[in-house]
Amino acid sequence: MKLSLLMFLIFILSGPALSPAFSAGTSGEDGGAFASDDPTYLQAVAAIKAEEFTTAAKLLRDVIDTNPDNIDAMSYLGYANARLGRYVEAKAHYDRALALQPGHRGANEYLGELYLRTGNVAAAGAQLSALKSLCGMDCEEYKDLAAAIAHYRKTGHLPDHSHGKNEQ
Repeated sequence: MKLSLLMFLIFILSGPALSPAFSAGTSGEDGGAFASDDPTYLQAVAAIKAEEFTTAAKLLRDVIDTNPDNIDAMSYLGYANARLGRYVEAKAHYDRALALQPGHRGANEYLGELYLRTGNVAAAGAQLSALKSLCGMDCEEYKDLAAAIAHYRKTGHLPDHSHGKNEQ
């Protein structure tokens, strides 16, 4: 209980300081904004920001149980699972999010990162091409994935600063 309250307070107090990648309903596409008024979703986003991926995954499953078509929650659940090393689960959540909304920039970016985590640089490149078609080369998701691919090609792993998180 104390951890959930602490994460919620961190989220509320950080307000506009949250980066767009972690702001509720700001995945850059229409249709995902409904998530921003769900307190459980807000707690999950705060848990991701605090690198509490197990907690975030549990909360996001609760959100999806209530609203199975919550695209942002589905994308974040994929991200939390990827960060926990649950790649098959992560892929299933990204696939579901993209089936509901193929233009979801966050899910496209995170799927590209998942491909890098599993060593599939070609598939990550395909996600980068999809992002270029969706939002051009100036959108944050394109830039983040392009940087991750470049770093991976140089070092063989994702950058530690990927979305401000360290691998666990």
